[in-house]
Amino acid sequence: MKRSLAEIGIAILVLLVFGFGLKGNQEAIEAHEKAALYRDALVFSGSAVLWVSTEGYVKEWDLNAEKMFGWRRSEAVGRSIHDPEFFMPAKLCEYHKLSFKKRVENTRERKQLVNMSCWGNTKPGDRIEIFISTRMLGDSFLVVIDKVDNVQSVAYSIEE
Repeated sequence: MKRSLAEIGIAILVLLVFGFGLKGNQEAIEAHEKAALYRDALVFSGSAVLWVSTEGYVKEWDLNAEKMFGWRRSEAVGRSIHDPEFFMPAKLCEYHKLSFKKRVENTRERKQLVNMSCWGNTKPGDRIEIFISTRMLGDSFLVVIDKVDNVQSVAYSIEE
């Protein structure tokens, strides 16, 4: 099965988080298996995974992003996240562009995990409420996006 750059990146991230201090081959194998489990769980969860350059261009757009927003990977990769015709609403684009630039320039802010809830646009023109988590890794941002109705339904089922 061909893996996307986003899936490979998630696996690498999990290996980095859990892989330090490995003493032997068996531990390396277990870390690799754990990375594959987390990667598959994220893909199964329906969360969209994007890699975005520090200039704001989509470097990777996974299958869940295609399903959530309607743009195929070939249409999304290379596109600016600040394009008002893309998935971010026009009113949010200019504000986000300024805060995005500030975050890239501020070394401390680069290391922080940032969460936000906002509206997103789909290719068919629908508006959906999304929850975004992002963190800079290397020279890119790892962005994980969930539809809020998915998050609410999970929280609701846990409370019951």
